[in-house]
Amino acid sequence: MGYGVAMRTKSYRHLSAEERETLSLGLAHGHSLRTMALVLGRAPSTVSREVARNVTRGRPYRACTAHTVATGRACQPRRPRKLWDPWLWQYVQTQLLQGCSPEQIAGRLRHAYPHDMRKHLSTETIYAGLYVLPVKGHPNFPSLGHRKFPTRVRWLLPFPPVARAPL
Repeated sequence: MGYGVAMRTKSYRHLSAEERETLSLGLAHGHSLRTMALVLGRAPSTVSREVARNVTRGRPYRACTAHTVATGRACQPRRPRKLWDPWLWQYVQTQLLQGCSPEQIAGRLRHAYPHDMRKHLSTETIYAGLYVLPVKGHPNFPSLGHRKFPTRVRWLLPFPPVARAPL
């Protein structure tokens, strides 16, 4: 009929090791990112993002290096960006020490600062901030030092909360 052939794309977000090797060889032979995207059956933006994220300074794209960097990045936990604000993190800690729940803290922040979206937190963000793995070099999330495979979640307050009896 008159319908063009749709480009077959993969549903995975990241490239596999084999796709990275194909990309590396293609770029070494002088092919463009769009050409490599067609060869891999990926969107050009996916291939461009892959190269931008995993290339080292002053060196061409290499599959082995890219795969190592991407694998290391995938192992890192996501950090709640809003809790990087020192004032906001101090406010959350103070309220928790006074016995407030994350739901109460989120509600109080919305009530106290209705027009400042930077100070609005969800309860999930507060919980993520409490149970996040240590982040190296961040003042709000102290690190225990280098660990290849972190095995435990660290409580970030001076002491864990007191277990409350059911009503």
